[in-house]
Amino acid sequence: MNDLQLKRVELLQNIITRMAQNSFTIKGWAVTVLTALLAFSNKDSDRWFAVYALYPAVAFWGLDAYYLMQERLFRDLSKQPAENGREFEFKTKPTVGAFLKAAFSLTVIPLYAFAVMMAMLMAHNR
Repeated sequence: MNDLQLKRVELLQNIITRMAQNSFTIKGWAVTVLTALLAFSNKDSDRWFAVYALYPAVAFWGLDAYYLMQERLFRDLSKQPAENGREFEFKTKPTVGAFLKAAFSLTVIPLYAFAVMMAMLMAHNR
């Protein structure tokens, strides 16, 4: 492996690590915000807080799926050999199918499906 190929692999690995860290951070924020909104809906007996929890749940779900999709696309890019003269051109091609596959993956769906289900149950029971 020459120096350019090694640098390319190193840069791609850094990008993949950053995408994974972003996904982890989004999950942390989602748990914090959704727990607070659902706690307020339970404490104040105001079902609207539970309804409001649906909006950030869907937003965090989309962001988390986006970062997971990008991480997967960069992993695929790292497996492909660099074209001559284009070692540092990192263009991914996101598709709706790739996004949906990430949104309903086993690393994303349990947290957000549970959050949406809890928000709907708490809003319905008030």
